[in-house]
Amino acid sequence: MNSRLRCALLFLSSWVLPCFYQPSLADLRIIHINVDQGDSTFIVDTNSKESLLVDAGNRGYGRKVIAPLVKDLDISQITYFLATHYDSDHIGGFDELIKEGINIKETVFDRGNYTHRKNKTATERLTQYGEYLKEAGQKRKTVSLCGISDESNQAEITTRQIITLGEDTKVEVVAACGKYLQGIDDENYKVGEYTINEKRDN
Repeated sequence: MNSRLRCALLFLSSWVLPCFYQPSLADLRIIHINVDQGDSTFIVDTNSKESLLVDAGNRGYGRKVIAPLVKDLDISQITYFLATHYDSDHIGGFDELIKEGINIKETVFDRGNYTHRKNKTATERLTQYGEYLKEAGQKRKTVSLCGISDESNQAEITTRQIITLGEDTKVEVVAACGKYLQGIDDENYKVGEYTINEKRDN
């Protein structure tokens, strides 16, 4: 491996996120936040100040843990949020962040409609998923792999989901919604598919 290039791999449910950076040019901070059960990882390029929060833990942790951490880092807003899936211990703290004044500046990435979840209960109350949808609003964007139909999953993918945090810091989603990128060479990728019994949120 090139000594000027390092790769940190984060295995998050059915997602794999490699973070590429050159230490001589960029400073990268990756914080795995203790949210008990569930996940939350905060990635910050300390040069550009751009950031990505991957998941927000369970209800209560957005307010009690993640928001104070972000504020302690002197960050007033998060550039991107990525929900790996819609279990409450991954998105439960998201709406709390917004209510605590930590807004998402650019995009909320997720798996779109690749889910069986409902946004309301039988009594018309918002579910945890519904709260997430409400706060994410128009900033939601489905990651590129989730937008590929099953019929075309072996086709070459033309749009890779790369989230740029700085000149030398990029995060790429290489697996989502039961699909993953198969590298052909440095520039070309094809899409493979996991063998699973049924489509699930995870």
